[in-house]
This record gives sequence, structure tokens and C-alpha cells, in this order.
Amino acid sequence: MGSIAAPKNVLIIGIGPHARKNHLPVLLEEQATGRIGSLVGVDTTQSSSEVDAFNAGLGEKALPIFFVPPVEDTETSLPTTTCDTLDSLAHRYKVNGVLVSTHPSVHRIFSEWAITRGLNVLLDKPLTVHRNCSTDTTEAARIHEDFLKIARLYDPKGRSENLLLSVHCQRRYHPAFLKMRDLIAEVTAKTNCPVTNIQSFHSDGQWRMPDELVDLSYHSYDCGYGKAAHSGYHFFDCVPWLLEAGESKGKEIDSATVHVHATRPNDFLGQLTPSDYDQIYPGSRASCVYEESELKSRMENFGEVDATVSVAFKSAGRTITLGNITLLHNGFSQRGSFKPHQTDLYKGNGRVRHETHIIHQGPFQAIYFSSLQTNDGSSTSGSMGSRDHIEINVFRNNVCYPIWEAHQHYDFSSLCLDGVKRESPTQAVARRRSIKEFIDFLHGDLDRTKAASDFMSHRRSSALMSAVYMSLAQQWNEDTSSVTVGFRRDEEGKP
Repeated sequence: MGSIAAPKNVLIIGIGPHARKNHLPVLLEEQATGRIGSLVGVDTTQSSSEVDAFNAGLGEKALPIFFVPPVEDTETSLPTTTCDTLDSLAHRYKVNGVLVSTHPSVHRIFSEWAITRGLNVLLDKPLTVHRNCSTDTTEAARIHEDFLKIARLYDPKGRSENLLLSVHCQRRYHPAFLKMRDLIAEVTAKTNCPVTNIQSFHSDGQWRMPDELVDLSYHSYDCGYGKAAHSGYHFFDCVPWLLEAGESKGKEIDSATVHVHATRPNDFLGQLTPSDYDQIYPGSRASCVYEESELKSRMENFGEVDATVSVAFKSAGRTITLGNITLLHNGFSQRGSFKPHQTDLYKGNGRVRHETHIIHQGPFQAIYFSSLQTNDGSSTSGSMGSRDHIEINVFRNNVCYPIWEAHQHYDFSSLCLDGVKRESPTQAVARRRSIKEFIDFLHGDLDRTKAASDFMSHRRSSALMSAVYMSLAQQWNEDTSSVTVGFRRDEEGKP
């Protein structure tokens, strides 16, 4: 085991709302324990006022932060001046690990910078995204091409130099998802039956008012992508990851056929028109900057608000698993104000998480996962409607196998992880576990092959996200055919 006597130094690139809420509190705690020494930040010059204000609020915990010019999403490599700044900081602070929390359109080039310098990386999701990928098939294909580029750099270097590139996908660390994986594997071991049907649903209640569809830059649609890139990657990742637990010899998934339906901002404007808003918020139409015709014109090429993804996962030409992934921004919300809460665009403005997963293994097992919030402060922690609500119901064929129980229920308490410190089954704790695993690796306390979210294990997730956008782009160009992609875990093919 490694020693914590020598603190490890971490560079965090990108100090936006997500990093400030989720990454920095954990990193600062680890710094307080002595496991992290220097903690250094980098962000863009255009964000300097906001980031400086946040940093000043940290008081004695404030970290040295340096600013570089924004990197355009059209860049294929880091500009020389940015590279020089990062090289200088890595040398000055003797950096051991890098947390990349930038805009995902530049994830690849920042990751490649770190890998070529022999630095370990914790990378935010999604792995990458490209402007106009929901309307241009070439841009959609580049999503998985980026994965392959990074993989060809990282895989040999990681093996030879013991480097880790880990992807920050917290559901792989969440006890409820680990429990579901174990339940699937247990039934497969007994029956040789894979997962035959999976339905995943996520809604975050991000309700945008008409002008905001154009003007709000956080989780926006104007770059030609939307919900599937904002948080959809979590489900493009956890669905194949769950299916993997049910694969067996001769039933390995080797391809996936994908078809997507989506609503875009102009569809959303048909669901709730400016006139409707004026009924809900009297006088709101007069305060709108844009006329309805101008909104429609501006939003013509915008990305998806909601999407329903239909997938046939196949093995040797036969469909093994039917899947459905439904992703909503326009779902149940607790927003009540026409004006946005500008200081908290990440979790403010009434965002509410509703997440469900339904998993069937033929006649043998059905798993129902639900996490349903109301965010009205009226529910007991862990119960239905509370911020931390979570439960799993499991049904098994105990007539065929009397050793099984017909029904098992797992609630918040029974999903807590026991250890040195009892850990709650929450998204926040799962994110913490992902970050702490990365720090464990920096200290030599984790074997690289045991990392839960190594970049190379995201090949299928990347291929699925790329295929989703390929389907959207094809339909935009009046091609309604499905998209088939290679889905072997070592597949090199492109969507």
C-alpha cells in the first residue's frame, strides 16, 4: 500500500458550476487531510470575475487560479500559449493528477495534453461532443472518433507508464447500481439468461422560458446538441454497463441498432406557446425580447430538448436485449418564477430529478429502480419525494427456483454502504467515491486494473452516444433509417 505521507498535487482545469458544487468540496477536504498538497485551478479569462468571486468566498481555502484565453471548439489541439501555461503550472506545482472539467467540446484536447505529459486524469462526462452533431452526420461520427483517438494514445501509455484516465460517471460507484449489477450477474450465473429488456428514464425538470431558449448559455441548445449531451451520457454509460453483467459466452453483445425521436426548441415552443406563458405569467409576453417568429428562426438548428432512444442490442445477428432510454429536460419541475435564478443555473430554477430503470431477465427476474424527488422540503430523507429518495424492488421466479424470494425491497437504509464510515446511497456520495478512487490511485493505493471507470471501459458508451446523434442528424436530413454500430468491448469500428 502507498503512503499518504507525501501529498499529491492536483490541477483542476475548468471551475464552472459543476466543479464548484461537486469536485472542489471533496478536493478541499482531501487537502485538509493531507492527501492533496497543492490544488491549482485554471479557467478562461471570460469567466475570471465569476471564478474570482467564488474563490474569494473560500477564504483561507482559496486556491491559486490562473486564466487562459477560451479554447474554441473548432481547435484540434491546444493553442501554444495555453499549452505553455499548463506546462509551466504542471512543473511549478509538481502536478500528479489533472481533473478536466471544461466544456466537453474541448475534453479531448485537454486530456491529450495531460496524457502526453505523463499525468493521470479524471475526466468529466461526456467524453466529448461536437457542434451541430444533431444535424450533421459527420459531426456525430466525430464523437466516437474522438474516443478512438484518445484510446490509441492512452491505452499503450497507460499500460507502460501505469497512468490512469478515469471518467467521472458516478453511477458506477453508486451502491444501488452496484446492487443491480450484482442481481443481474447472480441470475445469469444461475440461468444463463441475459438482460432481455431495459428501460431507463431521466428527467431533470429544466424548464426554460421562451427567451431563455436562446439567451441562457448553461445547458443550452444553440450549439446543435442538448439533453443527450448534457446528462444523457450517464445513461449511455450505465445501460451497457448493466447489460455487461448479464453477458455470457455466446451471448456477448457485438452490435447495437439505434433509432431516436426527439423534440427540439421549436417543438417545445409548440407545446407551450408565448400566449400560454402569458396566461401562466400575466404580462410575460410583453417582457419577452424576441417575437415568436424570431424565436422560431433563431432556434431552427438548435439541439434536442427531449429524446427517446430505442436500441436493439444484438449478438451474432440475433437481438438479445431491447432497450429504451428516455431523456427529458421538459419534465416535472418546481420552477415558479418567469425570471431565472442566475446565481445557480446548475441546480437552481426548480430542477427536479426523476430517474427510473426497469430491467427484465426473461422469465426469471424483474428489477424496478426509482429515485423520485419533489424538492419541496416536506419529505423525510430517503423517502418518496425527498432529495435522496431511492428504492429498488426485485421480483424473481421462485416457482422455478424456490431458493429465491419472490419479492425483495431495498430502501435508502438497506442500500447504505458499511465500512470505516457508513455511506449513504446518494449521487453526492457516489461522486465523492469516484474522486477519492482517483486520489487513491495517485497514492498507489489502487491497482489501475481495479479502477471502476477506466476510459477504455467506455468504448460502448461512446459508440452509443455517437449513434444517438447520428440518428438525430440523419432524420434532420430526411433519412429515417436506423443506425447500427459495433458494440464489442474491444470494437475499433466507427458508428
